[in-house]
Amino acid sequence: MYRSLNCLFMLVVIFVLASFGISGLAAQAQAYTWKDGDRLHIVYLNSNFIAEIQSSIGSKPEKHSRILPLTDTKLKSALEKGFLPKTHQGSHSEVFEEGEGGRKMTLPGDIFVEFAEGWDEQKVKEWASNEQLILLGKLNSQKNIYRIQTLPGIESLVLANRLLSQTGVKSAFPNWWRESVRR
Repeated sequence: MYRSLNCLFMLVVIFVLASFGISGLAAQAQAYTWKDGDRLHIVYLNSNFIAEIQSSIGSKPEKHSRILPLTDTKLKSALEKGFLPKTHQGSHSEVFEEGEGGRKMTLPGDIFVEFAEGWDEQKVKEWASNEQLILLGKLNSQKNIYRIQTLPGIESLVLANRLLSQTGVKSAFPNWWRESVRR
């Protein structure tokens, strides 16, 4: 009897830890998903940081981005509610993590869309025009992948997810900037 109670207690402890303690960040933060082909990814909003996106014409914004600790309580509150105020849109992005202590990731702008094999450049241009999207160009690859302009931030993730359900779109995913560490 003692042994079965001990096992039951351990199962309850494991259940509680699994429910609340797997990831402090995951338990507190809002989760977002995105697909890379058939693979589903989950990232968590980290409202303790914000990414400053510094871009200029002809430069890639991800090369001039930096992640900063967030001290503005109003901005932090807005991020925790799931939105970036208009005053920060276009120059800032939310910061995400792949899990507690995982690499920080941000959305500097733009998405990548892979179209069906039968879609030529003219059909892609017509589709983009109908969707009121700006094509930035086709990637140099064997696949039919184009870069599409978006503002920095979560809107690019939302757009990529929305486009997945459209005819002719094989995959759509945001342009992620991932924190790197010098060796």
